[in-house]
Amino acid sequence: MVQIPMALAFAGQTIALDVFGASGVVLVRPGVVLTKCLIDRLGQRGVKHLHIRVGGSAAEPPRATESLVADVTDRFAGHEQDGLMMALMNAVVGQVRQASEDLVSR
Repeated sequence: MVQIPMALAFAGQTIALDVFGASGVVLVRPGVVLTKCLIDRLGQRGVKHLHIRVGGSAAEPPRATESLVADVTDRFAGHEQDGLMMALMNAVVGQVRQASEDLVSR
């Protein structure tokens, strides 16, 4: 099992521990396989980290990392002329890549 930030969650990973909402209600039980929709909903509910099962799809990064980077890049589309937004995008991409490397090296 590994704890990951929501930014590194991707469809196909399996939840290892209960995921709780801000009010303490269980949102997702162990064994649930993440989908893009579920990841989005958990993010909307303020979930910051997930505990993911290791051994299988939990740590595939290079391809998963580039998919996350593409998602981040897509979210910043249309802001190419805004230096602050581009700096923020580059910071997020750097964090995604660093966290991915850290996850793979475990």
